[in-house]
Amino acid sequence: MNLNVDVADLIPAIPDWLLRPRLPDGTLPTVAIVLVLIGLIALIPEDAPLTQLEVRGEFTHLSVEDVRAAAAPFLSTSFFAADVNAMRDAVAGLPWVARVRAERRWPGAIAVRIEERVPFARWNQGALLDVESHAFAPRAGEAPTGLPRLGGSPGHELEVAQAWRRIAPALDGSPLQLLGLRLDARGEWSAETASGIELRFGQNAPDERLPMLTGAVQKTINGGWDRVRIIDLRYTNGFAVGWREAEGSGEGK
Repeated sequence: MNLNVDVADLIPAIPDWLLRPRLPDGTLPTVAIVLVLIGLIALIPEDAPLTQLEVRGEFTHLSVEDVRAAAAPFLSTSFFAADVNAMRDAVAGLPWVARVRAERRWPGAIAVRIEERVPFARWNQGALLDVESHAFAPRAGEAPTGLPRLGGSPGHELEVAQAWRRIAPALDGSPLQLLGLRLDARGEWSAETASGIELRFGQNAPDERLPMLTGAVQKTINGGWDRVRIIDLRYTNGFAVGWREAEGSGEGK
């Protein structure tokens, strides 16, 4: 059955006194649209079928099939009976979903809009951090290559990510270019360079030792990087070097 609705027929005549003072521009069209929508919704039966799931977003790692599988338990019902909030929560539980919005869309669809997580770093064993420093655990083989290796106790994700952002760019391109950074349960920081050197910062913020790393350390070691195993920066006014050869160790002040 076709239903033709004349918007003008839904709006009663407006007395002259209501037109003084002048109503804001756009008021009458808005009233008309609201009245039309209310009338149309009233014509939809309570058991109107749910016929479509619309999934929108730009995905690199997330698959539409995963979204549909998470939403499936909530689709075998009518348009009005579908638990949209529970569906949203189920989709939000997928590892690569950062944010999700779900809403009914007349006449028989639920639209799901998803913002995918952007990976920033590896986190401990098997997890990742996104660019907002939230940890999540993707399936095996889904982690991108080339990410920094960060680690720490639960609740310290943001602290470690911020420390990495402060120190890593300053060492890029140098013999001490970083591969990873970690904060252990005792509150002590350590880092690993791309060449396999361990940097020990103790409980000092890693970036506080940047002047020493870019200055005295590099001048002292100069061309002997292939022999360095550990650089210990826990000293107040200096550092110690552990060499790969068992017989030697040196200290710089």
